[in-house]
Amino acid sequence: MSFVIGELEIDDKDELPPHLTRVSAAEIKRAQKAERDAMVLKGFMRKRMEFLDLD
Repeated sequence: MSFVIGELEIDDKDELPPHLTRVSAAEIKRAQKAERDAMVLKGFMRKRMEFLDLD
C-alpha cells in the first residue's frame, strides 16, 4: 500500500479523476500510524527470529 499526499488543481474541486479517492487528514494519519506500527512489529519479529539463522 502506498500513499501520495499533495494538492490537485482541477476546475471543479468536487470532481476527482476516477483513479483518485478523497480522504480526510485523520484517515491519512491513521494509515501512517498503522504503517509505522507494522514496521515496528516486523522489526521486533525479525529480531526475535534471528536465532534461527535461516541463511
